[in-house]
Amino acid sequence: PCSLTEGREGSLLMLIDGHAEPAAEGKEARWVMALLRSTDRGESWETRSIFGDSERDMEEGHLVYLPDGRVGTASRPWSLWATSDDEGLTWSEPRALLDFSGMDYEKHPNSAKKGDLLVTGDGTVVLLTCGGPGGNGQVLYSRDCGETWVTAAADRGFQADRFAYYPSGCVLPDDSIFMVGDHQGFGNEYGPFGAEVVATRFRILAAEEGEGIEMLPIAGELHEPWDAEKGAGGRADRKLGG
Repeated sequence: PCSLTEGREGSLLMLIDGHAEPAAEGKEARWVMALLRSTDRGESWETRSIFGDSERDMEEGHLVYLPDGRVGTASRPWSLWATSDDEGLTWSEPRALLDFSGMDYEKHPNSAKKGDLLVTGDGTVVLLTCGGPGGNGQVLYSRDCGETWVTAAADRGFQADRFAYYPSGCVLPDDSIFMVGDHQGFGNEYGPFGAEVVATRFRILAAEEGEGIEMLPIAGELHEPWDAEKGAGGRADRKLGG
């Protein structure tokens, strides 16, 4: 499962991905998303929808209820965003949140890897992700329920933590965001792909302050990341993939 969310009236929504085969004649088989629903607290499940894009893969999705009542999801590797106004029965045409045109990443950006989708107290939708030109620990956000997104550049989000591979987070009572991620790629006694959990806290700037994020302190006993190598998580992917 990519994401498990509590739906309306106590139902559960599970977002999964898979390789759709056979493909139509002359078409390449694509990764697609499927939404499952349970109305008995997970005892049984039904397929609510299968959706994707005919030209680009959709995998490792996130799922969140938007402030306007729709559900939304973003997916790897093209940062494709889709929304549903009927709780996942039908979906909008997927569109990319990031632009990789004219770049080396254009054929396969490997961006928007699974992270988290959050909504702050003022209704700001926040996407935590990693991969592609922007590296690890990226943050994108929207103030209009996903219609437009604020990014650091056309091809990347703001980088909150360059070590946070596959980040996840939660909104704290003060509306700041606490994010954790997997820092990989340094040698230790367990092998060349040693890992540790890294933590970051930040807030989304208010509209009148401009665009971006502000890093905030975390109290307690913390140590600096070990021998840190940016992008090591991607190398670990290749290693594990054979």
